[in-house]
Amino acid sequence: MQFGNRNGKTMEKKTLAIIIILLSIIPAGSALSSSICNIFNAQLIGNPVETSVAADGNTVAIGGTGGVIGAFTHNGSPRWVYRTQDNITGIAISDDGRFIAAASYYGDLFYFDADGDLLWNDSGFGCNSRVALSDDGQRGYVFSDGQSGDLTRDTVFYFNSNGTILSHVSVSLISSEAMSSADSMAVVGTRGSYGNNYVVGIDKAEIQWENKIPQGWSISDVAISEDSNTIAAIEPDSVTVFSRSGKNLWNISPEYLARSVAVSADGRYITVGTQYRAIYFNRSGTRLWEYSLPDYINHIRISGDGQKIAATSGNTMYYLDGNGTRLWQHQLDNLPESLSMSGDGSVITTGSYNNTFTIFNETGAATGIDLDTISAKPIVTVRPVSAVNSSGSQPVPSPRPPGSSPTPLDGGIMIIAIGITSLIGISGWNRK
Repeated sequence: MQFGNRNGKTMEKKTLAIIIILLSIIPAGSALSSSICNIFNAQLIGNPVETSVAADGNTVAIGGTGGVIGAFTHNGSPRWVYRTQDNITGIAISDDGRFIAAASYYGDLFYFDADGDLLWNDSGFGCNSRVALSDDGQRGYVFSDGQSGDLTRDTVFYFNSNGTILSHVSVSLISSEAMSSADSMAVVGTRGSYGNNYVVGIDKAEIQWENKIPQGWSISDVAISEDSNTIAAIEPDSVTVFSRSGKNLWNISPEYLARSVAVSADGRYITVGTQYRAIYFNRSGTRLWEYSLPDYINHIRISGDGQKIAATSGNTMYYLDGNGTRLWQHQLDNLPESLSMSGDGSVITTGSYNNTFTIFNETGAATGIDLDTISAKPIVTVRPVSAVNSSGSQPVPSPRPPGSSPTPLDGGIMIIAIGITSLIGISGWNRK
């Protein structure tokens, strides 16, 4: 292409300058158009923090809607902290703390080693993405919502530690999810019209079974044992426990509305958080004890052997033993958004609103961290990996489902293209 006159050359220089300016103001790894996802305003809910504790309790991984991804010691000292251009809506850590995965609201996935080196990143997973990792960090799932206005495009992706997206499956209206750490099975609950909610068993992103729970509007929480042999799901009026094959083992209707559920790693115990009660069952469905609390139990966790239970109700963290005895409680400054626990129950974390989180030891000693006071480095992304087929030979396109959200830069490229097209039309350029 050449320009027909000197004014054209002048316009070319101006246009190039405009392009450079446009590129400079587009944050790397961010989505320009929020129309692909439902409206998300972190400030309205106060910048909540997601937390995940390694099984050995030595490392705490955090992700915040302020764009922070980090790893801390069990004493609260930062090991490494990065800041991204997107809200982090999912965080996961391998049992040994060697790998950390973080997922963002606009569908980015970051995979780090223990030293904070970004091994790979990828994009285009969908909206409001959450992530789970296996015990060794070699496998994982991403659970993503569909685009704004399309509730049928919620998707579960299965990936490995090399960044290969091995498979994916669509599950409409995902409301809750969990992954067995020692097994490659995931379980999700759905939300929808009254009486039409399902618990779905997924192995390597292939649906193995679907069981309808004909009560309530949403399956608010699901949990799974390490070997996948015990799966629990709740909706407000019922608690249902399944086997790995999806067989219904038992179902009960609690006295008060259920809100949260946890299963011990060995599958022997299930604990349910309801309004006013924490209820403790064995795998056969026998109710062993109840503990009264003043309000809804929004989050509940259980140690691997079932002998330590952490629960949040209102602004308070409660810590119980396997007999239902309260060992201690702690008043939090902010409403907790997330709760996690090490395998032996020795380290517990709550992620709260206002960009803060708290680390507890088993005696109740608390260390609060305000992420606004922590120095964070801007993340330098690496080139997204290409998916590889099962033989590991030829690269193939990453298997995104139809209608999944584009990579974050797509919106920026489109804006630039539209701007250039408009400038071309205005300038009267001629192709010779």
